[in-house]
Amino acid sequence: MLRTVAEPDQATADLIALAMAGGAPDNVTCIVADVLPATVPVATLPAAAVTSR
Repeated sequence: MLRTVAEPDQATADLIALAMAGGAPDNVTCIVADVLPATVPVATLPAAAVTSR
């Protein structure tokens, strides 16, 4: 579903609606993140910025 929705706000609303329709109780939380490829090689980042390789 996320690949078919261009706007993060709409994707969030759709996911929450699906959760509620599926029987979720109140207080549904949804996080939508756009993950992009790194523009800086991991080897050049400070050690504190690298959590896994």
